[in-house]
Amino acid sequence: MMKSSKQLFKKTVSNRLVQHLAFWVLSFYVLLRIFSTDSEIRDIDYIYDGLFHFTLIIPVYLNLLVLIPKLLDRGRYFLYIGLASLSILIFSQLNIWFFDYLVDFLLPGYYFISYYELPDIVQFFLVYMGVSTLLKLSKGWFQLAEARTKLAETRQEKLDAELEALKSQVNPHFLFNSLNNLYGLSLKGDKKTPASILKLSEVLRYMIYEAKDEKVPLEKEISFIENYINLQRLRSDHHASISFEIVGEARELQIAPLLFIPFVENSFKHGVKGETGDSYVDVKMEVGSDFINFTCRNNVGSIDDVEQRKYGGIGLENVKKRLKLIYEDRYTLELDEGKEEYKVNLTIELR
Repeated sequence: MMKSSKQLFKKTVSNRLVQHLAFWVLSFYVLLRIFSTDSEIRDIDYIYDGLFHFTLIIPVYLNLLVLIPKLLDRGRYFLYIGLASLSILIFSQLNIWFFDYLVDFLLPGYYFISYYELPDIVQFFLVYMGVSTLLKLSKGWFQLAEARTKLAETRQEKLDAELEALKSQVNPHFLFNSLNNLYGLSLKGDKKTPASILKLSEVLRYMIYEAKDEKVPLEKEISFIENYINLQRLRSDHHASISFEIVGEARELQIAPLLFIPFVENSFKHGVKGETGDSYVDVKMEVGSDFINFTCRNNVGSIDDVEQRKYGGIGLENVKKRLKLIYEDRYTLELDEGKEEYKVNLTIELR
């Protein structure tokens, strides 16, 4: 009930007719106090105030409906000032003629005359033209600000939806690769299969319950990568060289989740799993006070049979899009694909 009352009040206040009526009612009251010569307001004061407003309304709405939209809003400032000044002079003089000559025909017996000289009338009209212009411009400014806010909200909603869609594609891609790993172990009847399943459950727990947030603690992301690498160690050949080095302290830094794992996955897919003798994967993360530098190196080998049935680098393309959407110009990504080594160098500024 209270919410509907607030909405009705807001709708009423924003109604143009109500706004204009409120302005003129307030104006009528203010000028009535100015025009009243005695402490007690008499009927003749109401009449004079109403007639005076009649001469005010015309130039005010000429300004609002013609001069501002046709000239001021289009940047024709000098022409606007000139015509506005001319209208003030003309209608100020008409105000004097109105009371000195025309009112006697409209209301015979009251013998109205103009209370003020031309310079004083000009001041009245100048104030009303200025106030009406400021109100019109301020309303336009607020409308523009509101439109910009709504546009920003719409863009943010679109951005969030796009990021969520990209992130949702990471999980199936990662799970697909991990299940392929377990499939490879099971084909060999490897005794490390149960341990691999346990490691996979720890990794998936992070992805399902913690990586849904916009930002996660860097420590948890590092722990996730470490668990994944340990999972890969279980199925990798004992001759393979696998290293994961952290330089610096994660402290309380926050990072968008699942940005590094596609590069690590790619390294194992094309390196350690490749059919080559000297296989290696070297992952290093340097953590500064306001930046992260991630490097990943691996030998270039042939992809094993299980990984042949892949879907064309979905993970890498997704992470590139997410980096651009989240960090914009605050990151650099270098991919160096040589004949014998593939290297990734990613630096993210966390300011």
